[in-house]
Amino acid sequence: MDAMNEKDKRNAQKYRSKSVHKDKFSKEARQDKDIRKFGYHITDHAVVRYLDRVMNQPVERYRHERIVPTGKEDEVSNWKEGYEKYIELNNYQLVIKNQTVVTVLPPKGG
Repeated sequence: MDAMNEKDKRNAQKYRSKSVHKDKFSKEARQDKDIRKFGYHITDHAVVRYLDRVMNQPVERYRHERIVPTGKEDEVSNWKEGYEKYIELNNYQLVIKNQTVVTVLPPKGG
């Protein structure tokens, strides 16, 4: 049984050492990096809940009042195409797909 565990450990080590995550900002890449650096990973969901429940920063305030600024609501709500649209703002970009903000990126060139 120990030999199998050692084999699994070697295979896992090979897997980790390869560049398996093409996008260094992917959830999997961040998780792998955190575990190697800190020994654990904190999910985005846990961060959101921490801000909401511990720091008393209501998520709903950010969801509709801060992320999509006034004047951009129609551009977001009308984007029903099957591909992503990037909306450049002063200090970040919104990525929209099917009337949904799927992520926030740094500004172009930033």
